[in-house]
Amino acid sequence: MTDKLAPRLFFVLVGATCAALLWFLVPFLIQQYFPDNTEYYYFSENPVKVNKPNYFPCDAVVGNVRRISRVSTEGTFYRDLVLYRKVGDGVETIDVYSAKSVSPIVEGDVSSTLVLTLPCDLEPGIYYWRGEVVYSVKGLDRSYSYETEKFTVEKTPTPTPTEVVE
Repeated sequence: MTDKLAPRLFFVLVGATCAALLWFLVPFLIQQYFPDNTEYYYFSENPVKVNKPNYFPCDAVVGNVRRISRVSTEGTFYRDLVLYRKVGDGVETIDVYSAKSVSPIVEGDVSSTLVLTLPCDLEPGIYYWRGEVVYSVKGLDRSYSYETEKFTVEKTPTPTPTEVVE
């Protein structure tokens, strides 16, 4: 009896191991070789419109966006403030400030306000915010990139002295 049981038990264990490997491997292989091109997170408008064309250092750049997410997950948000300069016949972009934050992404179609605060030590020039959201769907990392419209940062106005009348 035990002579017949050992080979059967061996084949059952091998079969169960193969089934478990296939159970975990098949979805991964399908995602790898037949990628899902669905956008799970995006803004309705890109570039994001800002509320005014001129700002001062330390101001908050505000944009209203309609954010659509088809999943609830956690996202890593990268933001770069980019200086935009015309040089000769071309254009030069320089990253002047970067920030990173982690925040939950809630499924749904939501109108929200994007508030990006300018650093206080900015030089005058033309800038825009460039951002990327990295999130995970079905175990695979996805990303969405966006930009704001270009805006001008002006030198902080010098307060004019006022007369004191006694």
